[in-house]
Amino acid sequence: MTHKIDFKDQMAFENNGQHVEEMIFKWLFNLRDKAVKEGLSSFGSLIVLGDYTSGIGEEMYQLKPKQNPIKSLMMINSKDGAKFINEFSQAPYDGAIIVNKDGQILSAGVYLKIQEIPDMPDGCGTRHMAAASFSLQRNVTSVLTLSEETSIVRVWKSGKVVKENQIKAEDKGR
Repeated sequence: MTHKIDFKDQMAFENNGQHVEEMIFKWLFNLRDKAVKEGLSSFGSLIVLGDYTSGIGEEMYQLKPKQNPIKSLMMINSKDGAKFINEFSQAPYDGAIIVNKDGQILSAGVYLKIQEIPDMPDGCGTRHMAAASFSLQRNVTSVLTLSEETSIVRVWKSGKVVKENQIKAEDKGR
């Protein structure tokens, strides 16, 4: 049994989310490089950036109610936010991390309901199918992924990759 997620406890600022998206992209890029250099495996992430001022995350579910690991205000650009995303991007954690357009982390371990699967680039798996599909939602600004298999960081909008960063060949295997 799944339960819809209520995001009513969030702060609101006048913000369009663009700088938050760029910050998350750079942060995933740096996180990926650090993981490669340290030889970490099973490292991937899916972060949904959107406008959840209505309070309800449409088509987002958690397996158990009130299981949200966020216990207090946590911003993506804070030390606690970075630590949280680092932790929830590694095994055994699964599911998406949800961030509002102002950079507040709202939830983690979230399962996304896929409505339609757009055309996918080669080498994309389940995480990327969910990202592409979910980026079609009306309240989603973008979905960012860090591939566990290829270490590619991508930004998805309207079902398509609009930005990506691949690891340099000389950095692989370090």
